[in-house]
Amino acid sequence: ASKVGIADIAFFVKLEGGKFKVKTLANPVENINLRFKVEKQEVVIDEFSLLFASGKVLLDGKMEDYTNNRKFLVNVSLEDILLQDILPAEQLPVEIEGKLAGKFSLYGLGFADVEFKKSLYGETNLEITEAKLKNFNILKILLDKVTILPNLSDNLYNNLPQEYKKIFDSKDTSVPSVEL
Repeated sequence: ASKVGIADIAFFVKLEGGKFKVKTLANPVENINLRFKVEKQEVVIDEFSLLFASGKVLLDGKMEDYTNNRKFLVNVSLEDILLQDILPAEQLPVEIEGKLAGKFSLYGLGFADVEFKKSLYGETNLEITEAKLKNFNILKILLDKVTILPNLSDNLYNNLPQEYKKIFDSKDTSVPSVEL
């Protein structure tokens, strides 16, 4: 089709309640909703949302002049994505729990490899909260490995205030919130 023919195309697409399964993920991607339109040299994604890893992914975006420059903008928002659902335990040395949330935006031109790489720009803000290394108390493991000072772990433990003994006795390692 010629560029003039493509420019004359206009349509609207709506998908509700879609679902698919990926082998590497424990749970399916569900409740996929999509609304986008193509008209006047512009593609607009009004809504693309789905439930993923017990959380939600939201996306919107726009491409201008899709037959020539292909200037695009994509915004993505992540809400309460469970780390344990996206990081397979059998591939990690330790089991991880926690939540991922955040936003990122991508801007660029075209889809040709060189043009795309040169123009691609993005901003991101991600946060990991409620993170734990399950059945892995790093403090206790590290102190037990210090063999230069005999009984370091026991002596330290016996002199800790009660609230710190709870941390020492925990089978998990809690990780403070991380912002990226």
